[in-house]
Amino acid sequence: MNVWLEWPEVQAFIAELEELNFKLTGQAEVAAMSPSEFLLTIKNIDTKGHMAVIFTIGRLDITHNDQFQSSVSGGFEVLPGDVESLLAWFKAAVAGTSAAA
Repeated sequence: MNVWLEWPEVQAFIAELEELNFKLTGQAEVAAMSPSEFLLTIKNIDTKGHMAVIFTIGRLDITHNDQFQSSVSGGFEVLPGDVESLLAWFKAAVAGTSAAA
């Protein structure tokens, strides 16, 4: 599955993720050009630094007779160090380094 992310959205997400990683408050969110296809939110969930990842991945299937929207969404708790690792991965991915692999 492929999703299209706009460059300004990715840059804003990385900036939000940097702030979240530093302050441990707020959230960072990035969505595909079609938000029903991909949405990723990282946010703090309490005053103790606990973090959550919330996601939606979906697609529109078009058949000869109809169209069907399919999606999976969910969330889970992560440690602040995981947010730092995710930030490093995104920075490496946009820089084009092999560290994102």
